[in-house]
Amino acid sequence: MRHALGPLDEARSAWNAGEYARVVRLLSGAVFERRDERVAAAHWQARALLALDRPEEAAPLLQRVSKHAQGAAETAAGTMLLGASLARTNRREQGEALLDQAASLVPRSAPQLAAEVAYYR
Repeated sequence: MRHALGPLDEARSAWNAGEYARVVRLLSGAVFERRDERVAAAHWQARALLALDRPEEAAPLLQRVSKHAQGAAETAAGTMLLGASLARTNRREQGEALLDQAASLVPRSAPQLAAEVAYYR
């Protein structure tokens, strides 16, 4: 028996297939009860919006969930994505400062994000 995938799992599959607009569609209307799912959904949606060259839509989304991030990995990911979003809009200096901050967090707290931070810098 096959289980239906939840919106986050579907979004990850869409991301891996390069279907960034689908990631945004899947997560835009989804409601998540758990804090960690809300944060993860915002991060995946922001990644997709950046890939679609829509950074101005990613920044407010990330700012809304930033207070819910817990732990080094969530904090570093949110900082990195917000920095990338701002650097690609008219707030370049603020964005670059956030990317620098994320880069300083990554080696000791979230090494799995090192390549992604380097990409956005």
